[in-house]
Amino acid sequence: MGKGGAGGQLESVTYEGYGPGKVALVIEATTDNKNRTTSEVKSIIERSGGAFVSPGTVSWMFTDEGVITAERDGKSMDEFLDLAIEAGAEDVAELGDAVEIYTKPNTLEAVKRVLIEKGVKIILAEISKKPSAAVSITDGDTAKKILDLMEKLEVLDDVQKVHANFDISDNLLEGIQGSIK
Repeated sequence: MGKGGAGGQLESVTYEGYGPGKVALVIEATTDNKNRTTSEVKSIIERSGGAFVSPGTVSWMFTDEGVITAERDGKSMDEFLDLAIEAGAEDVAELGDAVEIYTKPNTLEAVKRVLIEKGVKIILAEISKKPSAAVSITDGDTAKKILDLMEKLEVLDDVQKVHANFDISDNLLEGIQGSIK
């Protein structure tokens, strides 16, 4: 079989690792060359000071949840909460001009359908991984390393999604972004 030949079979693969500060990572990818993608992901994690680990090592720290991102469209958060709960959602969070609505994975499509019927404009609906506990990052250097690692993983062509269990305070985040400009 030729190297990188067209028409290669696409396969979904999940990688796990630890980043700086013992942040757990779950990386979802779709690839036609598992060896290449594995090598790229492993190299990025290890060059960041992290560790590439075997499947199951960190995935237990995450649970699947449905996430629907919708336009606010002038509605108050109370209105959205009422709509979402009535549709079968679990919770709602404000995102500026948008709202995130959380569901159980198996009710995502049903909740989305009800919200659309009620005139809600859906931006995105997907199954995501929610960390069961977050690692609080208080050191600016560690925060920069984690954000850099996340960006390097996310720009890989084969990587679809990167899930991590870190929490960086808004103040620390603003300080980092201010120093980058």
